[in-house]
Amino acid sequence: MCFSLNISAQLIPHFYGSATSQGGDCYRITEPTTTQRGAVYYDNPVDFNSDFDIIFDANFGNRDAFGADGITFVMKKSFDPIYGKAGGGMGYEDIDNSLGVEFDTWKNGDRGDIDEDHIALIKNGDNRHTSVVDNLAGPVQASATSANIEDGEYHEVKISWRASTKIFRVVFDCEERISYDGTDLVTDVFGGQSEVYFGFVGSTGAYYNLQEVCFKFLSFSDMVALQDQEICYGDSIDDNDATYDGATAYEWSPATGVSDINIPNPIFSPTENTTYTVTITDYCGDKITNSFDVVVIPVPEAEVTAKENPICADSDAEFLITGTPSNLVTYTLDGVEETILLDEFGEATISVVDPVTEPTLELKSVEVVVPSVIAHGLEASGGVDTANAEGIIEAEGLQATTTNSARVGQYTAPLELALEHTVPVGTEIIISAAKVFSYSAMEVTDGTATLRIDTGAINAIEYFSFITEQETNKLTFKGISGYFWIDGVEYTHEPTGCYNDLNDSETINFADLDDASFSLEPTCDGAIVTNTTIPGGTYSIISSTGAGVIDASTGTITGAGFEEVYEVEYITSGSCPSRSTKTVTVYPEPVVSEVDPLLVVCDDNVADGLTEIDLSSLMNNRILGGRGGYVVNYFFSQADADSDTAPLPNPYTNVTNPQTIYARLVDTSTGCYTTTTVELNVEQAPSANIPVPLEYCDSDRDGYAVFNLFDTETEITRGNPDLVVSYHETFSDAENGEFALESPYNNTVAWEQTIYVRVESLAIATDCATVVELGLIVNPTPPIAEPTPLIVCDDSSSDGYTQFDLTLKDSEVLAGLDPTTYLVTYYETQENAESGVGMIDNPLEYTNIKPFSQEIWVRVDDAITGCYELVTLQLLKSTAPTLVAEVASEIFADIHVIVASATGNGSYEYSLDGGPWQESGVFEDVTLGEHVVTARDIMGCGETSATVTVIDYPLFFTPNDDGYNDTWNIVGFSDQSATKIYIFDRLGKLLKQISPTGSGWDGTYNGAPMPSSDYWFLLEYMEPSTGQSKELRAHFTLKR
Repeated sequence: MCFSLNISAQLIPHFYGSATSQGGDCYRITEPTTTQRGAVYYDNPVDFNSDFDIIFDANFGNRDAFGADGITFVMKKSFDPIYGKAGGGMGYEDIDNSLGVEFDTWKNGDRGDIDEDHIALIKNGDNRHTSVVDNLAGPVQASATSANIEDGEYHEVKISWRASTKIFRVVFDCEERISYDGTDLVTDVFGGQSEVYFGFVGSTGAYYNLQEVCFKFLSFSDMVALQDQEICYGDSIDDNDATYDGATAYEWSPATGVSDINIPNPIFSPTENTTYTVTITDYCGDKITNSFDVVVIPVPEAEVTAKENPICADSDAEFLITGTPSNLVTYTLDGVEETILLDEFGEATISVVDPVTEPTLELKSVEVVVPSVIAHGLEASGGVDTANAEGIIEAEGLQATTTNSARVGQYTAPLELALEHTVPVGTEIIISAAKVFSYSAMEVTDGTATLRIDTGAINAIEYFSFITEQETNKLTFKGISGYFWIDGVEYTHEPTGCYNDLNDSETINFADLDDASFSLEPTCDGAIVTNTTIPGGTYSIISSTGAGVIDASTGTITGAGFEEVYEVEYITSGSCPSRSTKTVTVYPEPVVSEVDPLLVVCDDNVADGLTEIDLSSLMNNRILGGRGGYVVNYFFSQADADSDTAPLPNPYTNVTNPQTIYARLVDTSTGCYTTTTVELNVEQAPSANIPVPLEYCDSDRDGYAVFNLFDTETEITRGNPDLVVSYHETFSDAENGEFALESPYNNTVAWEQTIYVRVESLAIATDCATVVELGLIVNPTPPIAEPTPLIVCDDSSSDGYTQFDLTLKDSEVLAGLDPTTYLVTYYETQENAESGVGMIDNPLEYTNIKPFSQEIWVRVDDAITGCYELVTLQLLKSTAPTLVAEVASEIFADIHVIVASATGNGSYEYSLDGGPWQESGVFEDVTLGEHVVTARDIMGCGETSATVTVIDYPLFFTPNDDGYNDTWNIVGFSDQSATKIYIFDRLGKLLKQISPTGSGWDGTYNGAPMPSSDYWFLLEYMEPSTGQSKELRAHFTLKR
């Protein structure tokens, strides 16, 4: 196995024919089978104006005698993948304008081949060594030590060019095999084009071999394993590895900052920009050099200063952060962490608007901002056409082919794709892939997360999103079914820039501000300033709800209205001016609860409209509404009230009727006042109607009832809303306005009682009332009786309707009451009976409206008192019954039961065989034989009978020809002719077979009388109730 310098990042292969990538910069030119042709070319140019070295390992297979044909290293003017003729042409024949290094493993006599596996330098697609023009050097034995190179081993090949000497050399297994003066190569072969492309071709014919190459070193590569890097000062590099297969010694220079100059992968810790070069000595003794550049980024720095310090407490604070332009600075401002990007001048300003406390800004760190990069797959292994999964991906929708995509399938090895970076958890990786077949499916995993892909159009490249669930530097693609194209991957890499912890801070201090505090007290028309810490400043109104004005020097507000709000600002005039505001609300106007009230009082004993009035007790509460903190005085005129002159005495006697006086309301806490008028009016006691007595119909006739006293209120007051009414049991209570009765009221004197009504005026403030009487009368309701139902037998129509004479029940309802004093009426509904409307107007010939049974209402009115009482009357239409009777017990039961059921519109009773009548239709302990059941309507509206037969056998018979019990038979089977009866003596001898439909057994055997004894019988019958065939064995007695 060969190992490379991991140069796949710059090798971009293009395949043709049987050539495939094996991963790790290894390529298979032909499979070990017949008639193969393959070519792989790289679009990395080689310039003959410069030195170059190309080192690779080649495997020519393990079939010596039957192995063919070989590999040709080709250099030509373009990188398009072509090959020439197969077999002896080795895939190189007829490739014009080309230079070839032939590694031939089969002797073709017609081409001038030697017996040994050999090397030759040829051109223009002509590998005939007999050609004087195109065979430039060789053929020579390939290996200096063996004629056979088809040994299954890898052989190192070095191809070099020195531009100064024009020498083209080929070294095979450390031995130089060709050294050719190529002074005219560029002109003769490439037509003067010095920059050409290289690749390999190979073929098999009837004989074959596995043929592979693996690159080890390319001197012209821009992106070899040793990558130029940038590091932060103080960091190290531990991922540049110069390991070379076949190396015997390594030496790094300069030695400064190198952990070990004699190993391929030391740790590099430079403190300044350095170019490190490694000299590799291989097992051939040749030396190979490679180098990489390290740019050491200085430690980023930043500092913070205050633009102004100190500041006035109400000013804005500004910090200035300086450092390297475009660096990201992390800082805390009063403990809160933030970040900011320095501008192109390396500056950033942090402002704190009107800080409350002295702000402190502390620098925490500074970081060089490195832009993100788009990255792809670096190196692939496994699968088919593996290298096609490396590098930049194709656009979505393009066709996936063997030239731009690798493949993985159900039966191929999984494809592992190394990424250009180790990515963190949560990285989104775009997978560019396509289905080969409709049923194709594959899985992608990072070792933790797994994504199944089985969608998309066939061969059309589509992007799929994969999110990593672990830190990883590779993805694995595994075929599930069919094949899947893998074009490659793409992701965004976020590099980490250089970082430095900082320890710098700045605090901006406050200068002492002027003390702008002041006090503002309201007045009745504005406000005044009562205290200012530092005088000499300016007052102003900054907002208000009124039109008051302020004195700028004193702060006094005048001309304001009650409860207007003013916001006042005071600005000092010192070295560090400050300002403060106060809000003041002008004192409220005293509120009169009842504006311009009318005070109506009752006249005294002299009906002249003039009387003494207690203004304080009658008016103060109405004006104040129960509030404290106010003083009320009354005045003869508005002028006296405004000037608070000559208040009226209390009590006060009006001088005219009506008279207007003036009340002054003063808020004792603010001194503010307001006025209102009071209208004095002296009136006489109110008049009231004597009401009609309240009457109540008493259904329990005990003389006591419940009265709604308020029903008389409108009658008493004539509807005057200013009059208020109360009810009292005694005149004294009414006169004094005491112990008012509640309504509804239960009378306390049976049958008749007088109570007293007090009528007062709401408009009169003083005691002024009239008293009238109200009678309460209790009348008993008529003491009527509940009538029995009125029953009529059904007529021939049997529809349930007929005529009723309702008056037949009058006397029963009245129960002895005088029909001239009490009126009886009938109604179909209770509602009509209660209201006395819609009575039945033809009670002598009333036809029921509900068939068979109907309830109607009877109302009896007392013609004297108007009281009434209600009862119900049931109307019934009765019919003859429909009768069903049957034996409820099984035949031959110990006790026989007959059950009869009568249905119809009536009440029915039952009789068995003409016996006594009973309410129940159940008859028990019935004898055997035929019975008649009769049902009748108890009102005499008809009866119905039914015959029932009880099946059983007699326990004895007396065949003495007296006409009673002369024969024995089973009763009730007359309708079962198939029933058979067998009679036996006590010893089991059959004496007679009889039929239940016959005359029975007469007690003889062959004409001779049988003696008195017990005899047995066997009955074969069908149970009537179930239809089952049964047998009965029993005995009976013959008595003589």
